[in-house]
Amino acid sequence: MKKNDILEVNIIAQGCEGEGVAKPGGFPLFVSGAIRGEVCRVQVVKLAKSHGFARLLEVLSPADSRVLPPCPVYEKCGGCSLMHMDRDAQLTWKRSRVEEAFTHIGGLSAIVAPTEGDDRIAGYRNKIQMPVALTKDGVAAGFFAPRSHRIVPFSGCLLQSPKTQKIIDAVILWMQEYAVMPYDEESHRGVVRHIFIREGDGEDCMVSLVTRTRTLPFAEALAERMRSCGVSTLLQNINSARTNVILGEETRVLYGSGRITKTLGGLTFSVSHHSFFQVNAPMAERLYEKGLSLLGDISDKTVFDLYSGIGSISLFLARQAKKVIGVEIVPAAVEDAKKNAEANGLANAHFFAGDAYEVTDKLIKEGEKADACVVDPPRKGCSPELLETLLHMHPEKILYISCNPATLARDVKILSENGYSCGTVYPFDLFPNTSHVETVVLLQRQNT
Repeated sequence: MKKNDILEVNIIAQGCEGEGVAKPGGFPLFVSGAIRGEVCRVQVVKLAKSHGFARLLEVLSPADSRVLPPCPVYEKCGGCSLMHMDRDAQLTWKRSRVEEAFTHIGGLSAIVAPTEGDDRIAGYRNKIQMPVALTKDGVAAGFFAPRSHRIVPFSGCLLQSPKTQKIIDAVILWMQEYAVMPYDEESHRGVVRHIFIREGDGEDCMVSLVTRTRTLPFAEALAERMRSCGVSTLLQNINSARTNVILGEETRVLYGSGRITKTLGGLTFSVSHHSFFQVNAPMAERLYEKGLSLLGDISDKTVFDLYSGIGSISLFLARQAKKVIGVEIVPAAVEDAKKNAEANGLANAHFFAGDAYEVTDKLIKEGEKADACVVDPPRKGCSPELLETLLHMHPEKILYISCNPATLARDVKILSENGYSCGTVYPFDLFPNTSHVETVVLLQRQNT
C-alpha cells in the first residue's frame, strides 16, 4: 500500500472518533465519513507503521443509516464527525463506543444502557469559541479542518444559535472596516485570535475577544456594535503566548457585569468568563438527575463533589443531601460556587480551592467523612493520587461522570479491583452530530 493508492474497501468497524475502519490486507485504514457495513472507494492519504488514513471518494454500497449532511462544509470542517449518520445510528454508536471502552480498556463486562438523547440536534450549544484568520477573501471566522490549524471559513454553524452568528458577523465586519488584523500563528502577529460567545437565560449574552495584544483598537466602535446585537457584557481576554491554548489568564470587562446567568434544574448560576458550564443545558440537567437517582437517599449523607467547578452538580446534591463539600482547582470557580450556593439559599454546600486529592486528604485528616463521592474530571480522568485518596476515603458510593469513555473505563477498572462493583453504565448524548459522549455510572463499595 502506498500513499495516493485508490482502493475498494469494506468498512468493518467505527473508530473512537466515529470514522470508518477498513482492514485491506489486515492493515487498519481509517476513513472519515464512512459507516460500518459500507463498501467504499477510498484514496490513501497518510501511512504510519501500524495504521493509515484514507479519503472517502465514493460510497459504493451505502448503509441504511446514511443521510445527507445538512452542513455545506461538513466534509472540510472538523467540528462534526457524525452528521452523515441518522439520529438512531449516532445514539447506537455512542453506546457501542462506551461498551468497547469497558470491554477492551477496563476488561469489564458492564451493562451499558441505550444512549439517552433528545430531538434537539441543532442550535443546542450555549457556548462557542471560533478562531479567526486572514484568507484570500479577507477576514474570516470558522473552525479548524481535521488534524490541522487551517480555518474552514463559513457562516451559520448548525450547532449554534442565529444570535451567535449575528454577533460573529458583526465582529468580522468591525475588523474589516477598522483594519483590525486577525492573529497569525506563524508570524505571531495580529490582534484577534478567537471570538468567544456564551449565551445565558433570555437575552443574556457574553462576548469576549481573545487578543494577542493588550491594546484593543477601536474598542468603543466594537462595543457599540455588540450592544446593537443584544450583547449584555463585552470582555477582552489577553493571550500573548505562542500556544494552542485558547484563553489567557487576564480578562478585562469592557462593559456589563462580565457574567451571564444560567438556570439549570430550577437552580440559578452566575457564570463568569473562565467558568465551566455544560454547553447543552437541557441534557446536562437530565444527566445530573440520573446521577442523583443512582445515589439514592442522601438526606442524612455527606457528599464530596470533586472537580466541582462553579457548583452545578454540588447544588443539585445539596437540595437533597445533609452536607456537600465541593473541591475545585480554579479559585475563580470556587468563588462563583460560593456565590451560587448563597444565591440559591443552600447553606449546606461548602467549597474549597485546590488540587482535589490534596484538599480531600486534608479534609479527611481534619475529621470530615464522605458517605458518597461524585467525580466529574476532565478528559484525562482522575489522577492516580485522587484514585488512591478515594480508596483511602472508602465511601459507600462513588458516582463517576465522564466525558471520555477510555479514561472512565481505566479508572473504573482500578476501583473495581479495589472493592467496588460497577453498576449499569448510562451514556448521554450532550453533543449530537459529534463523536463526544457523556457517561455516568455508580460504583458501590462491597462488604469486604
